Amino acid sequence: CVQETGINAEYMGQFVSISYDFNYEQKEAKAKAERLNYLQELQELLNDQNNVINLVIPHLDLVIEMIEKNIFRPLPVLRKANGPSEVGMEEDEVLTDPAWPHLQPVYEFFLQLIVNEACDVKSLKVFITHNFIQMFLELFDAEEPREREYLKNILHRLYAKLVPRRKMIRKAITDSFYTLIHENFKFNGAAELLDILASIISGFAVPLREEHVYFFKTVIIPSHKVQTCHLYHEQLLRCSMLFLSKDPQLAIHLVDGLLRYWPFANSAKEVMFLSELLEVLEAVSYTHLT
Repeated sequence: CVQETGINAEYMGQFVSISYDFNYEQKEAKAKAERLNYLQELQELLNDQNNVINLVIPHLDLVIEMIEKNIFRPLPVLRKANGPSEVGMEEDEVLTDPAWPHLQPVYEFFLQLIVNEACDVKSLKVFITHNFIQMFLELFDAEEPREREYLKNILHRLYAKLVPRRKMIRKAITDSFYTLIHENFKFNGAAELLDILASIISGFAVPLREEHVYFFKTVIIPSHKVQTCHLYHEQLLRCSMLFLSKDPQLAIHLVDGLLRYWPFANSAKEVMFLSELLEVLEAVSYTHLT
């Protein structure tokens, strides 16, 4: 029982820091079951603030190390690699990561730890480094949608809580989109990151700072040209319109970008672009387009 033994390196190593082969359910079944039980006990610690203050926070280094050892890993390939898909082409069936039942408790524990009031900014920010954020963002390319949802919620909470780390997080997200736009052309977590960005953009003060306008011109607009844009266009459109609500004069740049990246050979994607153009025309006055 965690409440009796406390959080220590020996138990962390024994129950949660050892790698298991989750492709075969019966392999090391007993050890896996014990591991899940221990994670459940860790989770229950967070229900009592006294336990959080006296057992968790003093050993935050061990806790974060446990989380890192579990989630930072080579992402499994859960479906056949057919290359970037186009609009109108049937998507491959998304398979379930066999390790997910053992990853989910770790993500849930991390999420509940972050939102816990006893886990203060000063204690947490020490561990949320540039390297941590880089590795965390790489996980957004996971094919398991439930993992991406947890990643989105955790990163959003970290951004909200760790004000001193906000600029670093924004820059890391920006770099991820630069890679998507100019190198990889597909990133499974683009929609989830755009969801986070929509919340961030909503909080931008008016008039927009120069760095925010630069982000709109170098990330939001060029993201339309990516071959797999249809996979995240709904979230991208929301970000575009949020920017226009902050500064209608940006509309001319968006229209110019849509025309520049117009998908002439793809009718389904053309419909998306037309829909976005109509939204722009409804949102701003004619004077902002001349």
